[in-house]
Amino acid sequence: MDKKYMTIIASVMFAALFISSCSLKQTGTSDTSASPQVVNYTVEAETDNSVQNIISVVGTGSAKARPDLISFRIGIEEIAETTSAALSEANKKLNAIYTVLEKHNIAKENAVTSSITIGPRTKYNSETRTDELIGQAVSETVVVSIEGIASDNEVRLANIIDELGLISGIRINSISFSVKDKESLYREARKNATFNALAKADDYASGLGITVKEIKSITEGSIETPYPYVNDRIMYATKATDESYSSIISSGEYEVSVKVTLVATI
Repeated sequence: MDKKYMTIIASVMFAALFISSCSLKQTGTSDTSASPQVVNYTVEAETDNSVQNIISVVGTGSAKARPDLISFRIGIEEIAETTSAALSEANKKLNAIYTVLEKHNIAKENAVTSSITIGPRTKYNSETRTDELIGQAVSETVVVSIEGIASDNEVRLANIIDELGLISGIRINSISFSVKDKESLYREARKNATFNALAKADDYASGLGITVKEIKSITEGSIETPYPYVNDRIMYATKATDESYSSIISSGEYEVSVKVTLVATI
């Protein structure tokens, strides 16, 4: 081959190699952010195809007991020209009250002074349209608590009330009955409420021709606490053979009730 043609061919090959090298260099320094890489993630979700049928019912239960606690309030009020005179008269009545309580084996720690008020007592005069001082007043309230009051002790309580009633100018009110061990009553009421809820669940399930499978939860709802009986509903007078009047005390029963919500599978 002619030497001239060989020189031309060598020059063309060199130029081709140079162009290819420049192209590779530009490709290596290009901005890769213009063509972001896409990564595909495959998430495999776990599904529970089992469906549980549930039933929710409310059960109620109660428990009763004879009261073994009683409390009542005794009010004293005296008005005199001076505070010391009013206090003296109030203390006389207070001592008479404690004498009756001690006679019936009621300790002083079970007769607690809950309030005492000392101050002037006025009366409105409609003619002068002013309050006129009529004296100094002393008011005192004693709360009495007695344990062991059962049906056989109702007569004892009536005797206490009768003897206190002989003290002129005192008030006896807010008589209420209760039980000392309330927690035992509530435990019994909770059991009864649970049994009631289970019976309801069984009734509904049997009505559908199925059975209760598993208890999922039991939630306690409202707890109903009985209100104290008011004295005018439990204490009244009856005429005795000696033409006197004696108190009759009826303690009744102390009742508590509980509600529960039961959830079960069917």
